[in-house]
Amino acid sequence: MSTYYKVVRKLWSGKLVSSQLMVKNPGCIVYKIGEWVHAHKRLEALGYGPLVFCKLESAIDFANTYKKVRSGRQHVFECEISEVYEMKRLILFNRIRALIKGDLTSTGCFSLMTPCGSVMVKSVKLCSCIIK
Repeated sequence: MSTYYKVVRKLWSGKLVSSQLMVKNPGCIVYKIGEWVHAHKRLEALGYGPLVFCKLESAIDFANTYKKVRSGRQHVFECEISEVYEMKRLILFNRIRALIKGDLTSTGCFSLMTPCGSVMVKSVKLCSCIIK
């Protein structure tokens, strides 16, 4: 079984959340150690899931980049995954809310940028924190 890595932000409240999305965004996933999580049901129905990294070095580079632009502390976890999805273009962050509400179709709301070394998966379970 391959090892994968997930970068999350630890908020001052102690919650572990998606590193790239604002907490108020409905697409933001709240992670709990040892529990399986997946994308919002509407995003999942469109074939989207959380992103994880295949290499520790890629996860560390990503975490270090986001420490400079996001509040909260970046943590890197070893994780278990289920089913790797075919990589799609990512939804622009400012359009996730409208897509979840059904106010926007999936066409025309994508960005071509994905974090280097990442794959999209159906679900993620955080196992152990390896970098705080």
